[in-house]
Amino acid sequence: FVNKLQEEVIGPICLDILQKPVTIDCGHNFCLKCITQSGETSCEFFKCPLCKTSVRKTTIRLNWLLANLVEKIQALQAYEVQSKRKEPTCPKHQEMFYYFCKDDGKFLCFVCHEFKDHKSHNVSLIEEAAQNYQGQIQKQIQVLQQRRQYK
Repeated sequence: FVNKLQEEVIGPICLDILQKPVTIDCGHNFCLKCITQSGETSCEFFKCPLCKTSVRKTTIRLNWLLANLVEKIQALQAYEVQSKRKEPTCPKHQEMFYYFCKDDGKFLCFVCHEFKDHKSHNVSLIEEAAQNYQGQIQKQIQVLQQRRQYK
């Protein structure tokens, strides 16, 4: 779905997502940088790269509606990428987990860690907590193996 939308906001000169989209008199849309670099710099007029209509340079205008659409499409793309990640994310903030709260035994995102109920709790990075628990588990395995040998 997002890829179909993205096709609608591809600049015809750079073939990339429109950056600072502008509309010219003939109705075609371009990146501001692409259209200003494509025409003669000394002339008052230039030809549209698509339909060859003569256009006055002073009539190039920013297309705010298209700029907003580009912004929303990029936000949707970012959301799609994050939703396809295999790592679990915080259900409250849709952020990746980075911390582990030892007091509550819960994974925390940056927002939960910095601004919520866990601010004063004993919190560590997930990697540190994992190493700590891995060490504890290995000690328990050794104890169980020793008990097994004595039976």
